[in-house]
Amino acid sequence: MKKLIFKTCKSRHASHRFRFPSGVPIEKICNIKKTESSFDHFQYTRSIFDFGDEDIKYQLPKTIVATHYTLCLKPNLDYLIFEGCVAIQCIMPNETRTVTMNVGGILLGKIVWADEATGIRQEAAEFNSNPAEQRMTIVFSPRLTAGHGVLIINFKGRIQESHMDGLYASSYHNEFEEINHNALTKFSHAEARQCFPCFDEPGLKATFAISFVVPRTVTIICNTVSLNLIHSS
Repeated sequence: MKKLIFKTCKSRHASHRFRFPSGVPIEKICNIKKTESSFDHFQYTRSIFDFGDEDIKYQLPKTIVATHYTLCLKPNLDYLIFEGCVAIQCIMPNETRTVTMNVGGILLGKIVWADEATGIRQEAAEFNSNPAEQRMTIVFSPRLTAGHGVLIINFKGRIQESHMDGLYASSYHNEFEEINHNALTKFSHAEARQCFPCFDEPGLKATFAISFVVPRTVTIICNTVSLNLIHSS
């Protein structure tokens, strides 16, 4: 039996919650399809492991404050790839045209800002990545107004085999001497960005709600309480 082991490594505290329509799953909000294998229309952001072990010291700009992450992951343990969506509830202290956050080694798709006050969903005009610092800057036009909203990002990536960061794989032999894979996570101290776009600094606290789209043969192990389990065809 395959296993997906997910550990929430960061203690975070939310000061505001954006409410999605009742009963609507995040995979529908983020348009995650039940079957998807193509990596078209996703832009690749290289991992810091392609650039050596330089100790790059920096902090993200304080133009936006993340309070809660709603994360959905759909791993494929046969091909060691995954896709997902993250909806980040945020407070925008002042109007801004750009949002800078951490990302490394994953493919980025559609990026949308949903304004809570107006209900308007605004797609990003572009984003520019800085692979050496594992950062990307999202550009919006027109500018985003101050207030509360949700930053929604679709992404895809590969489950790592060469290093234990982000979402990575381990293998074992079953009773038939076949090789099976487990998927595990390591998000501390700054490796969450290898799995999903985020504000990945120890001082930037927020809460998490995590869901998985997996076959029934996959066992999920988390260090928190499971709230719901939905079976579908």
